[in-house]
Amino acid sequence: MNNVVYIKGDDEYLVQSELHRALLEIALDGHEESPSQVVSAIGQARISEVLADYCELEQFVCGKDEIGAIVSAGSTPAFLAPKRIVVATQVGALSSSQTGPLVDLIGDPVESTYLVLVSGGGRLAPALERAVKTPGVTQIDASSPTGAKGRQAWLDGRLARRSIKMDADAKQLLLDHVGDDVERVDGILSAIVASQSNKAKIDLATLVPVLGNAGDVPPWDLTDAIDSGDTRRSLNMLTRMTCAGGRSPGAILGIIHRHFRDMFLLDGANANTDARACEILGISSTFRASKLRRRSDKLGTEKLARAMVLLHEADLDVKGRRDWPENLTLEVLVARLSRLGAQGVQRR
Repeated sequence: MNNVVYIKGDDEYLVQSELHRALLEIALDGHEESPSQVVSAIGQARISEVLADYCELEQFVCGKDEIGAIVSAGSTPAFLAPKRIVVATQVGALSSSQTGPLVDLIGDPVESTYLVLVSGGGRLAPALERAVKTPGVTQIDASSPTGAKGRQAWLDGRLARRSIKMDADAKQLLLDHVGDDVERVDGILSAIVASQSNKAKIDLATLVPVLGNAGDVPPWDLTDAIDSGDTRRSLNMLTRMTCAGGRSPGAILGIIHRHFRDMFLLDGANANTDARACEILGISSTFRASKLRRRSDKLGTEKLARAMVLLHEADLDVKGRRDWPENLTLEVLVARLSRLGAQGVQRR
């Protein structure tokens, strides 16, 4: 790893996870211990305490700590240990006028000192952004994985780090199970390592006992399930959004209402192209517009009107018209809407 490391990302947990991993790799390079052997200590003690026997560690927050102190620390050779690591977080908070000395240090780092820069605080100043893209800087992307291929590649990287082999079915189940809560993957993999260290390849039978509760899912997983007419999956997605996701009944109703309202607006509005649908709905995503347009056409005016009535009644029930638990009201609504969806699907 180079003497300068830049970690970027939009998920606080993933950024912190990559930061801990980078610190361990730097500090333990040349020692018999590997990051995998001591990573379990993270969470049981402060990272500074874990690394105290291996290196000097100083941590700063840009915008809170003076840039002069950060550059001074990064320019100082290791003294009490073989290596010195200087961490500066929230580097996006630095203005263009402040980054000159830091850019110079990135271009000419001290041999025994490692400078770890972490994103946050806003967009990087142009000069600093150029500096962290140079060959002498190790870049680590801690962004949340997106799309099926992106999530698969991200999981493969996580597995490779821990030398875990997992079959395709187990990988898919793990990704489906954690949903949007990707921060749960590391904990599950740690449990696998602890309980199945001698297993050649992790399969479904090995994975299921360590999964725990299912994680949150994005809103479109619920609306897609309703549209497909799959009542069981719809109710499962609802449970994950309310339990793991912690979404309120009002938020869930808002998601479903917006979905059906948009289809209702397209009905009879001569939305014969995706561009026209975007114009009617005031959105820019032609992908979403295309889905809504096709679904609106399949359901038709009568079923869309029925869906809006069901949503209105559920809203009144959640607000106290009927003495039902809020979750029960949502479950009944989702089941009824998914049945409308099943009736609206054109079957051969």
